[in-house]
Amino acid sequence: MQVDDVTTELVVNDAPSRGRLTVLQVSWRRADPLAVTLELISRPDHPALPRGTWVVLRDALRAGLDIPTGGGDVRITPEPDRGCVRLDLTSRELHSVVRLDIEAA
Repeated sequence: MQVDDVTTELVVNDAPSRGRLTVLQVSWRRADPLAVTLELISRPDHPALPRGTWVVLRDALRAGLDIPTGGGDVRITPEPDRGCVRLDLTSRELHSVVRLDIEAA
């Protein structure tokens, strides 16, 4: 059985009253099975809204569900008391904190 590339989107912050969504797009590619791409996008796109792309090792992403993991641009920290996993994503002048429900992660 051949596995296809997988992409999912998780809404991490929404402001429907303002007509916008912030989405974390998580992608795994068969051609690079050890890496996961995280892309933070806003809809509609606007330069003042959060955005960026990071690549993290699949195993580090999985380990981050249980123990603090990562360094540099991507840090993953479980927050079981809040029922979530915290992603600290840094890129140049951008620093975004994304919290994902453990069930979604």
